[in-house]
Amino acid sequence: MDSNIQSILKQTVALAKRRDAKALYNLALMYHKGQYVEKSPEKAFKYYREAAQLEHDKAQNNLANLYEHGIGVEQDIKQAIQWYSKAAENGNLYSIYNMARKYEVGHGVEQDLQRAKSFYLLAMEHGHRRATERFFKLNQRLLNEKKAVTKLFGSHLLYLDRNYFRELLQANGLVTLRGEQQQTVFDYYDSREILSGSDRLAVAYLDKKEFAFAEYRFPSWMNEVKIDYVLRMLNSKYGESNNKKLSQHDKSWHWTLDDGVEIVVKTSWPDTTVTLQYRHPEHYPLFKRQLVDSLYAQDKQLFESQEFAY
Repeated sequence: MDSNIQSILKQTVALAKRRDAKALYNLALMYHKGQYVEKSPEKAFKYYREAAQLEHDKAQNNLANLYEHGIGVEQDIKQAIQWYSKAAENGNLYSIYNMARKYEVGHGVEQDLQRAKSFYLLAMEHGHRRATERFFKLNQRLLNEKKAVTKLFGSHLLYLDRNYFRELLQANGLVTLRGEQQQTVFDYYDSREILSGSDRLAVAYLDKKEFAFAEYRFPSWMNEVKIDYVLRMLNSKYGESNNKKLSQHDKSWHWTLDDGVEIVVKTSWPDTTVTLQYRHPEHYPLFKRQLVDSLYAQDKQLFESQEFAY
């Protein structure tokens, strides 16, 4: 290690021992990132907490993040909210934004869209770009609530975007199977704990941003009991389907709701797995075209790489 770095580290440790808030925060950052010291989430948590107790707003925000994600400490959303709130009171821009997100989706707090707007507005005034985007999207959702009637997890499908819906699903306890990366087409979640009989929820987005399609899967094999169960579940909420397509091997039931969202239930034989789909009236057709174009582009690359063989 460079002698200058050793000297800085030694001074930081000495100041931290004297309970200097900035030094404690810097030491926490080092352990958090593994910079100049061996990475240790537990030590990062320890020093963030000490700095946070001395009203260091960045430490309070980072401490809240560790609590939220269970890094270096047992996950505790209530503690996360407490520290985000304190950091926001101390003017931390990231915590102000985080509180807005929590109130928008109801994660760790009771959902309150007006309070979410207030926090977004405060973050906007301090130049937070994402807060500006979220504020106007939330405003649009509130203005169009009468038009949008179809909801998943309490939010209207017409106005969902990827970042918001991911946080909403997390707030409702869905566990990620795979996806959750911005470059992926689909996000997959374990749905067994939230919808009986299903095992997976897949969600896709137009341009990987705006909600286009969601699908629950109900696994089954040569057993028509499952389709009867799913249809009774849908009929209890939306009434009888207004369009059926029944053949010997493939069957589907369709509901077109007042806001244009289409719900489709499909099954076949002998694989009697049932899918329950929610399709955005504008985004889903465009998403299908994007998906086909993407698959064709992949095929073209594969064909070109194998030209020597055919």
